[in-house]
Parts: sequence; C-alpha cells; structure tokens
Amino acid sequence: MSDTPSEFFREILNRVPVQPLLRFRCVCKAWLKIIDYPAFIKSHLNRQSGGTQIIIKNSSGSKLYTLSLDSLTSSKTRTKTIWAERLETPTRNGVLRIPTLPVATCNGLILISHYHPEKSWTLRNPFTHDFLELPAYDEETCILRGGMACGGVGYDCVSDDYKVVRIAQIYSPDNKTPMLETLVYSLKLCYWRRVNDFPNCYIPSHGEHGVYVNGALHWRTFRKQRGQAMECIIAFDLVAENYRTMPLPSDLTEPKMSLGSDMYLDVLGECLFLSCCYWITRLDGWIMKDCGGIYSWTKLFSFTGLGSISAMGKLRPIAYLKNEGLVLLQHDHEEFFLYDVEKKSAKRFKIGGAPSYMCSQVLPASLFRLIDDGGSDEDDDDDDDASIEAIGTAGRKRKRKSAKDRLKLTLTNTNVYNDTDVWDFH
Repeated sequence: MSDTPSEFFREILNRVPVQPLLRFRCVCKAWLKIIDYPAFIKSHLNRQSGGTQIIIKNSSGSKLYTLSLDSLTSSKTRTKTIWAERLETPTRNGVLRIPTLPVATCNGLILISHYHPEKSWTLRNPFTHDFLELPAYDEETCILRGGMACGGVGYDCVSDDYKVVRIAQIYSPDNKTPMLETLVYSLKLCYWRRVNDFPNCYIPSHGEHGVYVNGALHWRTFRKQRGQAMECIIAFDLVAENYRTMPLPSDLTEPKMSLGSDMYLDVLGECLFLSCCYWITRLDGWIMKDCGGIYSWTKLFSFTGLGSISAMGKLRPIAYLKNEGLVLLQHDHEEFFLYDVEKKSAKRFKIGGAPSYMCSQVLPASLFRLIDDGGSDEDDDDDDDASIEAIGTAGRKRKRKSAKDRLKLTLTNTNVYNDTDVWDFH
C-alpha cells in the first residue's frame, strides 16, 4: 500500500459512501488524513451521486434511521424489502434532541433551534455524530429579546463558510414597536454578528425554519395589504447578508387564494418548492427552477384525492426524484407514497417495524466535521486521538445489525401502476 500514490487512494475514497468512509478512518493514519482533509470533504460532497438519504425519526428523537433515496426506485423484482440502517444518536446533557422534521439543514448539517432567546442552538451532523453548541450572543445592551425566533443554516461559497442565521424580536425603551434583529454566526470566525434587521413590514411565521437553496435562506412570511395578511417569501443572501423579496406563483397572489389553505416551503431536487394544502379539497405543488421572477414557478402537480385519504393537509412532499419524475410524499407521520408526475398516479409504501409515530426529511450524507471539545483541557497532542475515538465508535461496532435496529420498507407488486394500491388523480 505504501507504494501506491496517495492520489490513487483519494480517487477511490471519493467514490465511497459516507458511512463506510467513517469506518475507513480507522484503517491507517494516511487514510484518516485524507478523509478528514477539508478539500476532500468538500469534493466528496459535490461528487457523491446517490448520496442523498431519507432520515426517519421517532417521536422522542432518540432513534434515527437512514435510507438511500435511490433505493426507492431501484427494485426490479415483484417483491422488494429495503432495510433502513439505524443511526447512532449519542446524547449529551443540555443538548436538545432532534425535533420534529423537517428542520433547517445544509449539506448534511442539522440546526436544532429554539424559539426562546435564552435557549442554546446546536448544529449536528447525524452521520459523523458531531455536534456543536453555539455560544450565546453576548452583546451588552438595554434591549430585551422576545420569545419569537426563527433561523436557518447555509453555506457562503465566497468565504467558504457555514453560517447560522437567527431572527428574533427585540424591544427597546426608545421604541415601543418591536423590531426583528438578524444575527449571523460564522463557523469559521466562531462568533455572532448583528447585520441588517429583518424588514419591519413583514412578519415571519412563528418558529419557521429557513430553507437553504442557491446560497440563500428562504422564509414564508406575511405582509399586510389592503387590510389582509398576504403571504410572501423573504430570502436572505448569505454572501451579501441582506434581504430580498421573492414572488409567489401567480395563482397565489390574490388574497382569496390564501383562504382556507396552508403553505409550506421546502427544498426538493435542489430547487425551492412551495406546497399549498387546501385542507379538504386539494394539494398543489410548485417548483422554482430559477430563482428569479414570478414566471420561474412551475406547477409540478395538483390533485384532489389519494385513495381513502380525505384531508390533503396531512400530506407533505419529502423529495423529488427528477430523473424518474417521482415525488415522495409522507402522510400523517405514518406512511409514504410515490407520486408519478406524468402518469398522475401514486404507489403506497408500507413500512414494517417502524415507530408508531415518525417524521422524515431528505438529507445529503456529509463528512463535515463540527469541532466541540466540550471544555477539555487536554493537550493538543491528544486532540487527534480524541477525534479518532469519537468517530471510531462507528467503526468498531461491526456486528451485524439486529432486526430491531433496522426498519423494513416493503414494496409489494413493483409494477406499481397495476394493483389496488394505485390511484389516479383528477
């Protein structure tokens, strides 16, 4: 092995999925150095095809499972059983568990936030088991911070930096009207900064997480117009660190279109996605292929029924498989459907052995490391060993997973458009 060029090893390792790579860190120091090198981590994230995972969480957040998104369409047989691997979820006193999905994410990182200004926020990588508790914003002012807070995490490609954005109400003795301050935490600089305030004519939805797409975070907000609350989208550019407004689809620009409906922002197929649930009658989905004007929105689907399901508001789009023209939907924390956009029909996925209550989100697997020494006073010479030990727990447990640590996803009758579990939409 010593005679083999390191470039050859890098090329091979760059094609290996994240979870095997984490075990390979324990092979030798040379491989550890390659896998932990920041340039390799970035290259691996950009190059991985089929690396996108579905994360499934139980109600308490104590158990996580992962399943490759591509495996949902890889079956060629009449009956297919897909096992979702159990992810280790190490806990730590004072660190919040992963809440109900979806949450704010970026390149495999999960932001665990809290609406209360005194509660700490945490970044986690569920694949490497790393987590980083963000420090409190320590500016000494006479400003009182209120309870409404929302945020997000994204990547600044110019400074090569991950940034956490926090938006919270503030009350000043000089101004009776509450304002919405914007704080930005830089993972590279390791401190908070206050930047341009959130536009005061807009009100973000309570607890809404920012959706990261194309270098910006996006929130669904409200704006008063002609005495009515109009929904709109506000984007925060992570490079310029300023806000801009984005239009809704033309079908939703009239106030009457928002009545009796709920809107949700997500990222599907690396594009901004807006779903509108008319609770009883219909579910519509728009995708923004180019972050531009009102004509950038394309209606991806619209249907009025799904078998025995009567309430469309309990359906949530999870992922969009562009090459196959399929949309993955979850219903009421219980079951999944694959919807064919062209054929306007869907197939139910039955999950055996799953928790009675579950939520899910699509997340790219990432090697990105979060550094948190937990206040250790050990010498720097021990840091590498501690890092290997922290991640090496996944490599040492090489025993075969037990059935209780895996979820079974059963797809019956793979000819998905010819059985009784297939429905047409009108």
